[in-house]
Amino acid sequence: MAPLPRILVAFIIGILLTCCYPKAFGQQYAFIASVVLLFLIYMPLPFMARKKGNTTTFGVLAILFAMTLGIVRAGFSHYAMSHPGYSKGKTVTATVAEYAVEKENSYSTVIDCGKNGGKQLVYLWSSGDRPMHLIPGEVIQFRPKYRRSVMREIEKTQAKGEEGRQLLGYQRHLYYSHITTTQYANRWWKAKKSEHPSSFSWARLRKSITDQYNTLELPSEEAAILTAMTLGDRRALRERGMTLRNRYANAGVSHVLALSGFHLTIIYSFLDIFFLTSFFRRKRKWIPRLLIISCLWAYTLLAGSPPSLVRAAAMCTIISLAQTFYGGKQSGLDALVLSAFIMLLFDPFSIMNVSFQLSYVSMFGITLATPTLSRLQVVINKSVMPSLAKKTSSYFVGIILISIIATVSTAGIVAYHFGTISLVGIATNICISILASVLMTVAVAWWLFRLAFSIGTLLQTSLGQGIDGAIGNVIHWLLNGMNQTVDYFSSLPHATLHWQPSLWTSIIYYALLGLLIYLCKKRFSHLHALNNHK
Repeated sequence: MAPLPRILVAFIIGILLTCCYPKAFGQQYAFIASVVLLFLIYMPLPFMARKKGNTTTFGVLAILFAMTLGIVRAGFSHYAMSHPGYSKGKTVTATVAEYAVEKENSYSTVIDCGKNGGKQLVYLWSSGDRPMHLIPGEVIQFRPKYRRSVMREIEKTQAKGEEGRQLLGYQRHLYYSHITTTQYANRWWKAKKSEHPSSFSWARLRKSITDQYNTLELPSEEAAILTAMTLGDRRALRERGMTLRNRYANAGVSHVLALSGFHLTIIYSFLDIFFLTSFFRRKRKWIPRLLIISCLWAYTLLAGSPPSLVRAAAMCTIISLAQTFYGGKQSGLDALVLSAFIMLLFDPFSIMNVSFQLSYVSMFGITLATPTLSRLQVVINKSVMPSLAKKTSSYFVGIILISIIATVSTAGIVAYHFGTISLVGIATNICISILASVLMTVAVAWWLFRLAFSIGTLLQTSLGQGIDGAIGNVIHWLLNGMNQTVDYFSSLPHATLHWQPSLWTSIIYYALLGLLIYLCKKRFSHLHALNNHK
């Protein structure tokens, strides 16, 4: 195993040790001891790096350093969660962090109280100004009726045993999302200075684009999918209940409805063409790539900075900078490991997030299998499909192979967390990937068109309205095609397998999968050598 993956594995082990034993590593004395141990391990590393012949000892110390760093970082997060520093006043002032979600008798939203309690989940009863109209970035004030510490609720639920297992999973989800407290408030109101300089502005822009979508006059279901796929606004999906999301889940393409690296890759490809990167000389390629990186982060802020999109933007940034300043000699695996390390260093609790696990496991699977996939494509092009054009066959074979690898690599995590595996996911992903790629590209082009034509009166002309209507028809056709594809595959008999393995079964599954990738790598290396010899 390469040095960087070893360090990442050691770092993750340190985080998991702290998450499994928070009482041991999250206490103040344990945190101080871990910091001291971290510096004791670090001190000899710079001296050993200069000397030759100490490779093994240096490697062991580097792994111990990474593991201790993981313990220290996760221990700091646990300690901060156990000492949130509640506001002593009766009135709480906080910034809205997420859109309000309608519950049975109230609306729930996540607020940020800063130093006076961190992130909290608050249930707001409907008043004159309904909570559903709150925009992230607005400042509200309320008088909590009572509050509950998430950490204390976890301790109480653990004492109940099997009875509180389901509730314990939800409370741990809140805890690993850095939510310290659950509060209930009968009275609340907007503060006078209700605008946050950054998040509120992006939220207003996101709402403006959503209002522009209404001019397309799409059916409510298609409009909900469009706003979720392009802006990360899932409120309309929640209003439609679980029916729509279950259809996409049974077809194995529920990831399309949540912004992730898949969507950002499509936008990156569009911007790469838009800024004419291929026409720049090698020494000047940093100009369009910096513009692309800036646009990607602007889009991430526009979508509300969901963790999955932030991770994808960080990875695209690292890979783009490596291609710009190192001439493309960097390893894709090293860039992926570095982005994962930075994300976990910033938020160690991300390792417990299902979205984090799915995105990185799929990317690691594709990255590790890329050499084997390239050799397999060469073998298929020369033996199976010699009459087809090389570029066309390579494109479609690549889509099929990547869909297979992504589905197989995430099957263990999906089954462990959700208890279901889509047996038609590979076929559905191939079709949906093409339709979703075109849809995202057309939607971004439509944004640029509306922006350019709205400056003057061109949008009011017959030409502008004709182009706008044509783009709207294409978007409607693509969304309708996606829904029909999902409905067809999800309605097939035995489309979904219900199976929920244990933790150890999932570990064994990934160990066997790693062994399979290793054997395939050796086998196709041999076939590739034989084809080259011929």
